[in-house]
Amino acid sequence: MRIRAIVAAAVFGISVPSFGQLTISNGSNVLEISGLLSTTYTQRFLPAGSINFKKDVFGLNTARFKLEGRYGHNYEYQLQLDFSRLGFSADGEFPAVLDANFTYKGLRFMDVEVGYQKVPYSRSSLTPFSSQPFWQRAEIARGGIFSRRDIGVCLSRDFWKQRINLVAGVFSGQGEYSLTSVTGGDNDPSGKLEYVARADIAWPCRYRYSEVLDVKHVPVPMFALGINGRYVERSQSLPAGLVDYDLKIVAGKRTSLGFDLAAQYKGFSALFEMHQMTIRPDSNSFDNTKPLLLGKPTNYFRFGGVIAQLAYYNRKIKSGFLIRYDEFDPSDLVLNNTERTISYGYNFLLDGFRSMIRVQYWQRVGPWKDGGFQSVTQTPGLLRVNDQIRVGWQYAF
Repeated sequence: MRIRAIVAAAVFGISVPSFGQLTISNGSNVLEISGLLSTTYTQRFLPAGSINFKKDVFGLNTARFKLEGRYGHNYEYQLQLDFSRLGFSADGEFPAVLDANFTYKGLRFMDVEVGYQKVPYSRSSLTPFSSQPFWQRAEIARGGIFSRRDIGVCLSRDFWKQRINLVAGVFSGQGEYSLTSVTGGDNDPSGKLEYVARADIAWPCRYRYSEVLDVKHVPVPMFALGINGRYVERSQSLPAGLVDYDLKIVAGKRTSLGFDLAAQYKGFSALFEMHQMTIRPDSNSFDNTKPLLLGKPTNYFRFGGVIAQLAYYNRKIKSGFLIRYDEFDPSDLVLNNTERTISYGYNFLLDGFRSMIRVQYWQRVGPWKDGGFQSVTQTPGLLRVNDQIRVGWQYAF
């Protein structure tokens, strides 16, 4: 296979990068082809007497195929599909369509990205799955609370050798559902859009979103601070039951604010992230009408969560060891309602992130085990999650 690739490179002008991407070029046109396969096995630890073990299963976690290209110096484009998700509804963390956009770089003062893309919000969300040390993102950043992808336009600019990055965008506000029959490709009846902005600064050099493990053992401490926000107004909520919390798209005004801090030094890396969302629902959004929500004298509620993660990478045994604490509170109107999870992770990098074995163990603490949660739109006990372990292998080509 390697010999045939080299022959093809000689005949058609194709180069084969070390990571496995296949690059085709005829001068002004450059096309890169890559993919990501991963298979997992999940074991859940259910209470005594349980009879339903359908979640103990092998799974095709990802089967991604990606095309990235460049025409001249001004145009870049990318198309990424996940064939393991075909036939599924919109999944914030693992959708069928991940990218379908192009970027114009002909303007001196900014780049313009148009199409279906990642929404520039949350460092955890922006980290590529191929570089994620865990099989599943923290609850707040999985895509069930806020949309991770949407159709829209983003304007971006970097300064100081990419240490400072500014980006602002306007999106449909329908998120991943914009490509499904749930919305039929239509906007909310109000016709209003979602506005998003993010800024991050790194020191003493550029700090990429993919640098979760310090595989290089950087000799000088590195830091990155990011702040972001988003605002949207909807006149209709999505049908109940599409996601766990029914908070992703709610009729009313929604404001989201968050910040994240990342650091790494000599094999150690850390991440702290916090988000808070506020919804002022329309009077016809819930059974209770203004100014009452859950019988309380207010016309708004807040929800949000935090992520705290620590990792160490040992170069001699090519292994990463991680621990992550995350919590999510679906509503500040309900006491003792915060869901807490501790995740333990192990990564064995056989060939860097190209060929990597991941292990994640979820330890549920808090209301996860006490009968579930309650949000403004739901009643207690609707979600019950148990401890589980997931083992799998990813291969990038």
